Amino acid sequence: LVRFLKQGGYVFDYTRVDTLEMLRATIDEDRWDVIVADYVLPKLSGLEALHFIKQRDPDIPFIIVSGAIGEDIAAEAMKAGAHDYILKNNLTRLIPAIARELKEAKIRRNNRKAEAQLLYKAFYDSLTGLPNRILFQDKITEALNTVQYLKDFSFGVMLMGIDRFKAVNESFGHEFGDKLLSEFTHRIEKCIPEGAVFARFGSDEFAVLTKSPDSYQDMIHLSECIKARLNDPFIIHNQELYLSVSIGIALY
Repeated sequence: LVRFLKQGGYVFDYTRVDTLEMLRATIDEDRWDVIVADYVLPKLSGLEALHFIKQRDPDIPFIIVSGAIGEDIAAEAMKAGAHDYILKNNLTRLIPAIARELKEAKIRRNNRKAEAQLLYKAFYDSLTGLPNRILFQDKITEALNTVQYLKDFSFGVMLMGIDRFKAVNESFGHEFGDKLLSEFTHRIEKCIPEGAVFARFGSDEFAVLTKSPDSYQDMIHLSECIKARLNDPFIIHNQELYLSVSIGIALY
């Protein structure tokens, strides 16, 4: 197979694996462009390898090359996610199949990346990287649904607005204000308890959702931490500013 591909003009690195353990180690070690698998190996079947790969990286082209594959098995393999199957005694289709699948894999990865970017823009704030209002409200809905069937479950919601932030933008400009918001986010993130959701709720508003049996104490500790974090000034473009916040807390 290697000789055939080199004769076809490919220059490549390859690794041969014969067991699921070897396959797992190889996939974890590096990112591969294509997998060519026999259908029957002494310690591993092509379908076992295929199922494993689909769980790890569904975009890797998986081509079965076998001398003992019938139409029923080929159909099963294609249904399971194989991208092509080729008989060993007729490898002429292999090189064009690899070229085709490498091209389509690139398209799949680009599409998946674009979808991920769209989802990120829909649910996360571009300036701070925090969940936005839409995602935060979804998390509150989840908490409301959960509390219906877990008796020891409670949650708390904190809303905080930066006092007089509009005056900062008017005095120093929006670029200055953006840097201040980023630094504010960085400081407050260190106060957020594990498992809580910290979101940017509006231009100068932030929100926290805690879900635990002791949300009351979580909110007390959080407000104390925020107060301590705001004792030191923010220094943006050599300008020293002190911030304060107005906080509201609701418990369910």
